[in-house]
Amino acid sequence: MGRSPSTGILAATLPGLFPVSPQVISVHITLSLLEPKPERKFGVVVVGVGRAGSVRMRDLWSTHSSSAFLNLIGFVSRRELKCIDEVQQISLEDALSSQEVDVAYICSENTSHEDYIRQFLNAGKHVLVEYPMALSWTAAQDLWELAEQKGKVLHEEHIELLMEEFAFLKKEVVGKDLLKGSLLFTGNFLSCLPLWKSERKIST
Repeated sequence: MGRSPSTGILAATLPGLFPVSPQVISVHITLSLLEPKPERKFGVVVVGVGRAGSVRMRDLWSTHSSSAFLNLIGFVSRRELKCIDEVQQISLEDALSSQEVDVAYICSENTSHEDYIRQFLNAGKHVLVEYPMALSWTAAQDLWELAEQKGKVLHEEHIELLMEEFAFLKKEVVGKDLLKGSLLFTGNFLSCLPLWKSERKIST
């Protein structure tokens, strides 16, 4: 039995039902693939509308099925922007107190992540935060514990965790102790700017 990803048609060979070779018998069943309709939508506020925040807002506005469960309520920014593509700017206080807001996407500068996470968790909101969650292991551990106490989801968005390289390394270190190592980050924001590098040493 196989399925054609392009047509959504399920093809099944049914041997024994007809007095001919099963290789020439096939039944094509056309499936009506309907996207599930969400029982309710989660209200989302985006905190910080730089590069990452702008992309988050764009995706929340998209017609992709994953966005069907989310409703963009507004955005929070230190700048007076009032409105971006028909999305209204709201104050941090309103975002924290609003009954419409269920989830906060933290896309601000790294040094502000810990404080924003703590405020939204204490306000009873789920939190998605761009990497890094905090600037120290102790702070991150404290935030995880706070999320658990509040019964809320705290998710750190780190695209590298979905890469094949990470899956390979995770498998390689099972049952081993990390003695030392290094992390090397390279990249640039615009093609016209020089490449920057940052290396951190890891030791126990």
